[in-house]
Amino acid sequence: MKNVWRWQWLGLLALAALALPVQGAEAGLTLDEAVRLALAQSKGAQLAQLKVDEAGLGVKLAREQRYPRVNVLGLAGRYHEPLDVKVKAGSLTSLLDGVGTDLGLGPLSPTLGQFPSTDLTLLRGERHQYLAGVSFLQPLSQQWRIGSGLAAAQAALEAASRERDRTALQIRTGVEQLYAGILLERSRERAQAARVAFLTAKLTDAENAHTVGELLDDAVLGVRAERTQAQAERVRSAQQRAKLTLQLADLIGRPGVDDLPLAGDLPERPPESLEHWLARAAQNPERVVAAAVVRQAEAGERAARQARIPDVTLFASAYWQEGQALLPARGGVAGVALNWEIFDFGRRNSEARRSVVQRRLAETNRDRLEEEAAREIRVAWQDQVYAGELIALTTQTLAYRQRAAELARQAVERGLELPTKALGAEADLLQAEAEALGARLQRHIAVLRLCALTGELR
Repeated sequence: MKNVWRWQWLGLLALAALALPVQGAEAGLTLDEAVRLALAQSKGAQLAQLKVDEAGLGVKLAREQRYPRVNVLGLAGRYHEPLDVKVKAGSLTSLLDGVGTDLGLGPLSPTLGQFPSTDLTLLRGERHQYLAGVSFLQPLSQQWRIGSGLAAAQAALEAASRERDRTALQIRTGVEQLYAGILLERSRERAQAARVAFLTAKLTDAENAHTVGELLDDAVLGVRAERTQAQAERVRSAQQRAKLTLQLADLIGRPGVDDLPLAGDLPERPPESLEHWLARAAQNPERVVAAAVVRQAEAGERAARQARIPDVTLFASAYWQEGQALLPARGGVAGVALNWEIFDFGRRNSEARRSVVQRRLAETNRDRLEEEAAREIRVAWQDQVYAGELIALTTQTLAYRQRAAELARQAVERGLELPTKALGAEADLLQAEAEALGARLQRHIAVLRLCALTGELR
């Protein structure tokens, strides 16, 4: 009888092993590989990088405003009529009469007639006109506003860079949470599979006992209900695992895959004190982006005040022309140009006041984000503390279950208990392992959240 029980027990253990989900032969996906693939596939990360590139070009453009500009002008054309310099007939008659009067001769036009008597061409122009010029402009007083614009562009670049880092941080956090969730659901699924195998064996024993009249119908129905409930729990765990796997697969560029082999590696992050995390609330990624926006608003406020400064520009120009008879063939000019908008109906004052409001708005938003980060840090740290307590309790439970499973196996081998006793102990052991893993992952997620809130996730 002892050998029969032993072989029956071994057969049931083999049945339980077949009920467990089997990992494929494919090498498991590591967390670092999943993060790398997700970052490469993410359109959000690509957009964030393009924004950084755009902001970098904005800095280059703002810096180039400091330097002089050289403009070249060219013109070539053909006139319908030549641009001649002419004196019309009679246009100088009054001048001739005035000269005669001054000389004591009286008006001369009655004697000589109109002067000139016909149209007189003094200079004959060309039908073709050619003009070329070059000018040099160097901003002087505008350098203050240009400097403020450059500071604003640099702040915008910093904000875009921080936004890119925040996007990458969100992707990494999301991938790691999904990764940990899949590991937990697989552990729960294995525990539920072992529970189903145990209850299947228990049902067989109950039906045999019912056949010989040792058990009533209600006892058999109770075992059947327990097995059905365990099967439902296993289906729920499998559904949750498939759901998390679909989300992770979509992030890494494998849409539609609901079963990914995972390596199971998770980084170790030692827990720290609450004061450690609160001291780093100012490093919160969203708060860091808001701080860069504050610097951008401050530069805009300076530029609004500097708009009252008149524009002073150093310039020099030279030209070459052909076709205009009265103009020299070449020439040039150099000097300083002043442009000062004295009255604008209050437009600049309104812009200055608006820039002050924008700066205060940015500062308030920065402070709000820091306060929110501190609140979320306290909540995440509390989760970490409770997870630590759960780890201690589930570790104790796991040790008890390991000992109970060992004793149950020994009792079955000695013929003191039915094989279902060992199967039940093994199912309880796997359930304890799943609960212990869940507690460890709860603390892992809490520490992950703390690292993400303080920008220390690497």
